[in-house]
Amino acid sequence: NRPRIYGALHLGSPVMAYLGLCLGGEAGLPVIARELDEDNPMPAPKQSYGMRKVAWVESTAGVKFLGTDARAVLRARERLVEGGAIYAAADVPGDVVTHRAAMVVCGERLSFASGIFRLAVITGADLQLVASYNRGGTIHVTCRPPISADSESDLAAMVADEMGAVV
Repeated sequence: NRPRIYGALHLGSPVMAYLGLCLGGEAGLPVIARELDEDNPMPAPKQSYGMRKVAWVESTAGVKFLGTDARAVLRARERLVEGGAIYAAADVPGDVVTHRAAMVVCGERLSFASGIFRLAVITGADLQLVASYNRGGTIHVTCRPPISADSESDLAAMVADEMGAVV
């Protein structure tokens, strides 16, 4: 088996998609996610809610978030090199990071963070887009077929096509 990056889409609820994977066969799945701490610029009530939500997700999944700093990415890389899987957002806006990929999704030119594309290429991991949706009061998790490429730009183009298929 190849290592895998589950690439979350913010279509639906990426939190519910993550928990669906964790509770449906991917126990112990680490997630690259931004920490919510005193350095976060959001208003205090929103930050308090977010911190409770993160604690609930970590408790439900039984896994602590990896974070998004260099140390966290190295831990994610190690897991992938060992043949494991991780979960990370695939559609982080490119204006919040240094490295970005321009992609055309449904005819619109968009910029996304390219970190998971780089991580997939350097570790030989495939990338599988994940989205959740609500049908009749039940959350469903859908996974696109796994994809892989030898270059970040090729993988970004493939991800853009997969995003278009989901949308």
